[in-house]
Amino acid sequence: MSKLLVFFVITILLVSCDGRYRAHQSNQDVLKEHKLYESFSENVTYIPETYSEVMSDTLMNNGYHVKIKTYTDMDNSFLNVLKKDMITHKNYYRNLKTAVNISKDNQNIASTLITKDFVMNYDASYKAVLKNKIMQGVWLNQYASINTNSVVMDVLFIDPKENATACYRLTVNDNGDYSIESKPQSKAV
Repeated sequence: MSKLLVFFVITILLVSCDGRYRAHQSNQDVLKEHKLYESFSENVTYIPETYSEVMSDTLMNNGYHVKIKTYTDMDNSFLNVLKKDMITHKNYYRNLKTAVNISKDNQNIASTLITKDFVMNYDASYKAVLKNKIMQGVWLNQYASINTNSVVMDVLFIDPKENATACYRLTVNDNGDYSIESKPQSKAV
């Protein structure tokens, strides 16, 4: 008889703990009660997600040897916040860094690290344009390099919010002196 009584008490206890008190609570209240609301109401994304690296080694017929190493800056990013359907989407767009080594006739003439700050510090007017942009990449413009007998690189920046771009042309002469100028954008058809 005592076993039947213990079984009956345990059954009543288990049936009474069915969570009916939560029937009148919203999902947000339940998540807040268990301190899980923050993790469900926020979506964090890093673009690119992982480290990447691209290297190019170019020997041009005008005597220049250009080594370019572009890699993801894992410590520096641009935050874009968007709220949609009660969920906050946080997109962290990571900048790129580009290490450039230029030599001519086996003599090193320039070694520099091209970053967003490098371009902004060259001309104060570039700061306003590049404020909300991230560096997308650096490319060697071989055609312009051969025509000008210097090393010409194009540097592209993009605004992740508006998809607006800004392109700059970095020119390095045989003395290692450089100049940066804004490159006009072509309109898409």
